Amino acid sequence: MNADLEETLNELGPAYRDMVAGLRKPFEEEGRESVAAFVRRPSWRSPHCWLVAASVAVAFIAAAALFNAKAPVAENPRLAEGVYTIAYEPSPAAVDEMVRTQSPDGSWKNDYITRQNAAALKDVAQARVAYLKAVRYLRSRGLSPLTEGELRERATLARSRRG
Repeated sequence: MNADLEETLNELGPAYRDMVAGLRKPFEEEGRESVAAFVRRPSWRSPHCWLVAASVAVAFIAAAALFNAKAPVAENPRLAEGVYTIAYEPSPAAVDEMVRTQSPDGSWKNDYITRQNAAALKDVAQARVAYLKAVRYLRSRGLSPLTEGELRERATLARSRRG
């Protein structure tokens, strides 16, 4: 200790000098055991341990969700062409089904199908509102409905796969 600290301890009295000596003792002794007694071991009561445990749990949940996620239909056009073919032959029943299954945001939960269904509804008078909602949704995503040629090409491909 320096001279100022010694002088302060002398002014405070012998009780404080004993307390400082007790605090310094483990650090002045040779063995590590005495220093290790002062090292605080982590406890589950500590908020830091709970934060670490919560972070690990969130990471595991996120990883599980990532690995269990199914590929969207938009990334699998073959699946979309095999399942969602009502747009290729827009009968009144098919038009009603497309309008009924449209989401409030104007999509069909999938950009691939939304582009296809919007193209099929383009010239259908009773589905004008559904068409406009779909176009607004597609524009917000930087997309547009399929052209007539693209829709015909998909229909031909779907018919050839059906056999």
